[in-house]
Amino acid sequence: MSFPFAGLRRESVGRQGDEARRLGATGVPDWEGFAVNQLGGLWRDTWWVWVLFVALTVVLGLTIGWFFYLLILCLPVPFAYFAFNRYDEHGNEKADL
Repeated sequence: MSFPFAGLRRESVGRQGDEARRLGATGVPDWEGFAVNQLGGLWRDTWWVWVLFVALTVVLGLTIGWFFYLLILCLPVPFAYFAFNRYDEHGNEKADL
């Protein structure tokens, strides 16, 4: 049985037992940590920027108008974009940029 994300990790290609390790004893894939390394790597390196974005948005929302709060709903999109484009599957910054 093949899972749609079975070949995500490049280092796992061709290894015997990797499929069994990923499936575990239950036969269900272990998705713990899936895409968390990229998101965690970006958060580790730039958490203060994202906190500043949220704080600035709250201040603008309080002083100018409520519509600035809609920006908070948009922040996860660029966060995920930069995480997946700038960080590898181990949470390290990609060297080819």
